Amino acid sequence: MFVDVAQLLNFIMERCIVVGNSNSSMEAVHDASMKCVALASKHPLYELGAANLMV
Repeated sequence: MFVDVAQLLNFIMERCIVVGNSNSSMEAVHDASMKCVALASKHPLYELGAANLMV
C-alpha cells in the first residue's frame, strides 16, 4: 500500500515518512525503504522499537 501511494504521487520512497501505531505498519514502511514515526496509542512505546522515531 505504501509503495503504491508513493508511486501514484510520484514521491521518492526513501524521502517518505509514514506515521503509524503498530509493528506491522512499521515493518511495511521499512520494507518500502521509508521512515516511520510511531505513535504510542494502542501499543506502548517499548513495543514500537522498529520505528525511526517514537512519540
